[in-house]
Amino acid sequence: MISNFLPNQIFKFQYIFQNGGLIMIVIFGLAFTIWALLLLDFFKKGYRNYNSPHKYTKPLDIIPKKRIADNGKNKVLVKTLISICPLIGLLGSTTGMVTIFNIIELYGTDAPQVGLSLPRVVIPTLVSLIVSLSGLVGLKLIEKKHKLHYRVNQDEV
Repeated sequence: MISNFLPNQIFKFQYIFQNGGLIMIVIFGLAFTIWALLLLDFFKKGYRNYNSPHKYTKPLDIIPKKRIADNGKNKVLVKTLISICPLIGLLGSTTGMVTIFNIIELYGTDAPQVGLSLPRVVIPTLVSLIVSLSGLVGLKLIEKKHKLHYRVNQDEV
């Protein structure tokens, strides 16, 4: 049963790429970028000792720990990519509808090609919504982690 799991999943990805159209490359690229940034932020150390470049300063034991200023640039980028992802899925659905209208124009409404090309309309929207929802969940988990680290460091100082 486990030996059949991976080939079945590869077949499902192949189906998604074949029936979703070229826009699926963009959607999966967005998913990879979103999760790469989220994982980078998750495994990044957010707190370090403050080391002054000056020669005569206070001992390091007295200086409180300060947070590295990342200004939330990654979070803003991730939020932007998450909000763009459903729009890209709708663009894929629109191009799929244009394809169906071309098929209807060539073969008529009773042609089996019309039914076979319907996944081209639905798949990009569904995959983009799944990507954006998973990105939102990941972003909330990282924000909770940062709040917990902030509280722990406030207690130490």
